[in-house]
Amino acid sequence: RAGLAKDKVFPHLMSLRVPRQFQGIRLREVSYRTRPLLFFPFSALAAHLVGANAVVIVENGQGSFGAACLPFADEWWFRSTHPAFVAKWGNVLSRILGKAIRFEQPNLWNTKGQVLTELRAKELIGGCDATSSCSTRPLDRLGSKACGVCGGCLLRIVSALSAGLTVVTDEFTFDVRGLDAKAIDRNGNIKDM
Repeated sequence: RAGLAKDKVFPHLMSLRVPRQFQGIRLREVSYRTRPLLFFPFSALAAHLVGANAVVIVENGQGSFGAACLPFADEWWFRSTHPAFVAKWGNVLSRILGKAIRFEQPNLWNTKGQVLTELRAKELIGGCDATSSCSTRPLDRLGSKACGVCGGCLLRIVSALSAGLTVVTDEFTFDVRGLDAKAIDRNGNIKDM
C-alpha cells in the first residue's frame, strides 16, 4: 500500500508505506525498485513453508541485466532481477528465515523471443494478449492499449514476431512498422508522431 491507512479488506494487518515519488526529481517511482521488496520475500516465505527447493524467477536477460543506460519516459534503468541483486536478496532472506533460500533464473541468457517461442511450443502462451508492456503514461497513448514506440513496446513487438506470434497493430498508438508517422486519438483527431 502507498498509504498508512488501515486496509479495508484486512483491517488487522499493518500497512507499509512504499514511496512512489522522491523529492528533487521529476520521474516518479514506477515500482521497478519496490517489486522485489514485495515479491521476493513472499515467494521465499512460501518456498520455506512448503519446503520447496528453490524460487524460480522467469525474467530473462533484457529485464535482468537492464541494458538501458538512460531512462526513457517512465522506464527505469534499475533491474530488480539482476543476478547479483537476486543473490544478495536471497542471502538476506535466508538469514531472516533461518534456512537457505535459493533463487533460480533459468531464462537469464534467453531472449524474450526465445522465452515466448518455448511458451508457445508448450501451449502456455494464453493470456499474453491481455497484457501490456508499454511504459508510456496512459494519457500519452491517445486511447490505445500501448504506444508502440517505447522500449517495452518495441521489445514486445520484436519478441512476438521472433516467436511467430501475431502482433495486432491497431492496439498501438503508433505503428512502428507503418509507412507514416501519424496517430489517430480516441476522438478521431490525426496527430503527428
